[in-house]
Amino acid sequence: MKRFKGFALSVMLISLISLLFSGCGQSSGSSSSDGSSDAESQGDPYALYNKVEMGQTKEEVDAALGVTPEELTSDIYVYTDEDGYSVSVGFSTILSDSDTNEVLTKMIYGTKTAEYMNAIGKENEITEEQASQITQGMTYDEVKTILGSDGIEQSMSNSYGGGVTVTRVWLKDGIISGLSLEFTGTDGSSPVSLIVSL
Repeated sequence: MKRFKGFALSVMLISLISLLFSGCGQSSGSSSSDGSSDAESQGDPYALYNKVEMGQTKEEVDAALGVTPEELTSDIYVYTDEDGYSVSVGFSTILSDSDTNEVLTKMIYGTKTAEYMNAIGKENEITEEQASQITQGMTYDEVKTILGSDGIEQSMSNSYGGGVTVTRVWLKDGIISGLSLEFTGTDGSSPVSLIVSL
């Protein structure tokens, strides 16, 4: 499990850096005539992500998503919808030689998704001062009170004790600057278990 968590953290950091780079020189999410941002009006970036559940088999994920995946690396697949939004899904065979292939992690993924995250993130930028107030053990509700927004859900994975961890991202003002928090659990009382600040 440690090998997979290390890999997942590396992918998350690369994805966050790519997200922040993708924002350079792009629109910060201007509004369309119906009041939604440009990124929001071009499909649902979470359409595939929300259909993936922890513990599903690859066959169940394939059926639920209805698109043919691309194998990113051993046991990690990328599914892309007709709007260009993607989710990467890691299966448990990455941990062993067994035939079990249940979902261990899912992450919103790809250039189109990064553009969406950048647009939404720019609308809810946080300051370095806000970010510095976040400490491990704070609940998600406490974090939202300090940062003023929900943050962007980037990934979900099975944790060591069989529970679930959720990673959320907030963009900070400045170039290539963000705050990534991992929460143990999915509700408002979930505590911060990992802080990555760029």
